[in-house]
Amino acid sequence: MKSILIFGMILLGMLFPMGHHLTFLVRYFVMAMLFFAFLDVKLERAMITPDHIKVAFLNVLIPLLVFYILQPFNMMIALAGFAICSAPTAAGAPVMAVFMKKNVSFVTASVIVTSPLMAMVIPFTLPLVYQVNGQINAWEILVPVAQVVFIPLILAQLIRNFLPKIKTRLRVFHKVPFYLFLGNVYIASANATNYILHDEQTAWYEFVWIALSIGIICLLQFKIGEWVSRKENYVEGGLALARKNTMFALWVALTFINPVTGLGPIFYIVFHNAYNSWQIYKYG
Repeated sequence: MKSILIFGMILLGMLFPMGHHLTFLVRYFVMAMLFFAFLDVKLERAMITPDHIKVAFLNVLIPLLVFYILQPFNMMIALAGFAICSAPTAAGAPVMAVFMKKNVSFVTASVIVTSPLMAMVIPFTLPLVYQVNGQINAWEILVPVAQVVFIPLILAQLIRNFLPKIKTRLRVFHKVPFYLFLGNVYIASANATNYILHDEQTAWYEFVWIALSIGIICLLQFKIGEWVSRKENYVEGGLALARKNTMFALWVALTFINPVTGLGPIFYIVFHNAYNSWQIYKYG
């Protein structure tokens, strides 16, 4: 049922793209979803495992490999692939782990590791693939990402450790994160549709090639993440590597590259939500 609702929201966004005006809500929806997910996460050193080091290393390596493999065929697709692969683990990835009844702590640790890492790495890797005008300030990337992740994390941990009665009462709202997630899927789909409808610079066949390329990249990242992780955490490894912070990628593409490469993160939104909806159907 959950997977059907997710596909329904994707379709709704395609049919009613005026929902792109609600984009400002995405940030707050993610923070609320994370708050509920983090209520069940116990912070400890053992959260960071060798699998997280692998995911972090791949998060730096894969964008460069994707760019240099695709560059001889199409520069725009190569840059779009670079932008989305450079994004850290999405703040909403732990919520997906909740829906699938998987290890939330594992995915949370990946968000905590990759978010500051990629914010610091992008200023050095982007100039390797594109001539950037001006300097990239790592803090401009890190601060908004940190706010989305750490504000709900700290609040949830305070309630978990010092106000257990409130934590128990909050369980009544355990379905709220899923409804917020559906809202974000609709807004994301509406954004993608609105962008495509009003883009006058890109030919239709370029949309098709970018979409196909991003779809393949999305699937490969899920499979690579699953492959490099231990058997008991293979689904979580796929989430950690492939459930991307698309707003991060979109910001990099639109700010430092060009609007066409922004299509990469936009198409990725649809593909990783579609893959996750199948996973929720299978595991949730």
